[in-house]
Amino acid sequence: MTLCDGRGHSVLDATAGAFAVPAGHSRESIAAAVGRQLGEWHDSVTHGTSHPMTGELTRRLLALAPDGMERVQFATTPRGSLEQALRACIATHAARGDHQRTIVITGQPTAPGLSLATLRPGTNGRRAQDNGLGAGLLGFVHLPHPRLAENRFVKGQPDHGDALADEFARVVELFGATHIAACVLEPIGTADGLRVPPRNYLETLQALCQEHGILLVFDESSCGMGHTGAAFGALSLGVTPDLMVLGNALTNGTLPLGALLIGECVCQALGDVSGAPLDDSAHLLYPAACTAALAMLDLCEQEALFERAQQLSSAFLDQVFALSDLPVVRDIQGFGLLAGLEIDSGAGISRHGAHAADLQRRLFEAGLNVLARGDSLLLAPAMVMTPDELDQICRTLRSVLTDFS
Repeated sequence: MTLCDGRGHSVLDATAGAFAVPAGHSRESIAAAVGRQLGEWHDSVTHGTSHPMTGELTRRLLALAPDGMERVQFATTPRGSLEQALRACIATHAARGDHQRTIVITGQPTAPGLSLATLRPGTNGRRAQDNGLGAGLLGFVHLPHPRLAENRFVKGQPDHGDALADEFARVVELFGATHIAACVLEPIGTADGLRVPPRNYLETLQALCQEHGILLVFDESSCGMGHTGAAFGALSLGVTPDLMVLGNALTNGTLPLGALLIGECVCQALGDVSGAPLDDSAHLLYPAACTAALAMLDLCEQEALFERAQQLSSAFLDQVFALSDLPVVRDIQGFGLLAGLEIDSGAGISRHGAHAADLQRRLFEAGLNVLARGDSLLLAPAMVMTPDELDQICRTLRSVLTDFS
């Protein structure tokens, strides 16, 4: 978990490689597996047939996934999987005759892949003639996640969240449910600071989506693969979406890879549509990336990493929330091995002309790597962190943040 700049300066990585290496950097078993695969390169990719390890990776992901997930589709990047999810949503509605559903509600203002784009099923986002599935220009509507005063400094899921669910219902009413294709959310938000969903919030959204025929998509590129104390955030939070996107943590950051887990209702709709295969991985998946993902799953099983994350969570969150006495800290949110400290720009730090990004730089100089998102500092320690390293994270945070309090 320690990085070195080559000049003798060591830095403890409290971000798990920006969420991508939850099992720690440079794991030998994953690198060795990839090396062996590269030495036995399979020519199935160039011949357009699925690599044999794709089926094994699919089987193992579905074994970990929430009940109701039936298929897996791979892409060479997490963004590719997110785009696949959007195309699958449009194709599902088109298969049901709902060609007018072209609006996506999202709580991710800056997430990769959620820019305005023409996403026609089977075209990888390029403009194309209508292929019979029906799709037009997608419009994205941002669902705000307001900071509720009553939820400040609440560990885990807050109790107050009715206003958030009401806002989703108002957006649906404003644009018309029959025009909305999907709701895309991070189950634990990381795009602009940590956003832990209040109790019953995701359950209410799921019920509203089911009532209005809207598909629910979870983007677990950041919070998946152990960060919440379970294999997936959906399992930790008890809500199963219609589609679920996984990112580079699947290979522990060794090689880029995205995976889209597809639920029963989408499989049923697309299974009857000619020309809309559920698995085009033969053209997308590098055998080495598949090998890395399988090695990562082996490592998680052999070292019981998901269980370890759950065990570390309580002590980690206790130490992070102990920083609430610092005036520069306006709020703290935390869940599993994820925590976010919202910085008060009106506190002493502003006199130095510093913001969260400036604090990130100062922490790095002090030997700690964190993420700056908006006005927040994000922590996402890897599942292999030791208690002493977790202590070091919080000691360094207190030392640096005290200078600006």
